[in-house]
Amino acid sequence: MVSKNNQILQIIREINPDDPTKYVTDLVKEFSLEKINDKILNCNLCGNNRNKTLLSGNVNSKVLVISDTPKKYQFNSNIKTARTLENERANILFDILSEINIDPNSLLYCNCISCIDSNSTSLLPCKKELCNCYNNILKNIIKIVDPEAILLLGNVPLRLFFNENFLNLRGQLLDINGIEAMATYNLSYFETMKNLKEREILLSEYNLFKTDIINFFEYIQKKGII
Repeated sequence: MVSKNNQILQIIREINPDDPTKYVTDLVKEFSLEKINDKILNCNLCGNNRNKTLLSGNVNSKVLVISDTPKKYQFNSNIKTARTLENERANILFDILSEINIDPNSLLYCNCISCIDSNSTSLLPCKKELCNCYNNILKNIIKIVDPEAILLLGNVPLRLFFNENFLNLRGQLLDINGIEAMATYNLSYFETMKNLKEREILLSEYNLFKTDIINFFEYIQKKGII
């Protein structure tokens, strides 16, 4: 009796793609990312009682947007799981993308930290959380998606790839193992406006953020990535 593996191999031989490995990888990409979401849901490396964020957006996108951590406002006593950047505050980014005719739904989004302690008051992840999420989740996402461009939102995802001050690299074209990349401000940065003085300061940096987004997407458009 022919094994299932041999049956699958025979089908691929009949299709005869130019690059069989890429063909199979692309074919199972959506299923592979579903498995990543399952892994996030079932992971307890950093402990139990943690709120989780899953991938969102277009699984076939050539552009991966990596944000930092889940946000407490995404959860409550009844909601323990959310999708990355699926909240009204993401409109800060989405409105800019729409202005330059980039459909926000055409991109793929993930957090570099997929869970947070529901009882923690800390705004920043610890080294253990960073290492666990990168080695067990994010590294596999990048391998499966095989993106041609990566947008890093904030210092937390940036420091997974570069040992450099955020302000020194913000807005520059970067290289992540041959992948075009850029780092810019975290969306949460613009949620802290409490008075007129802070609004004036953040407006200046929002304009830098907007310029970064426009420059990056214009660049990858010229490269034929999108």
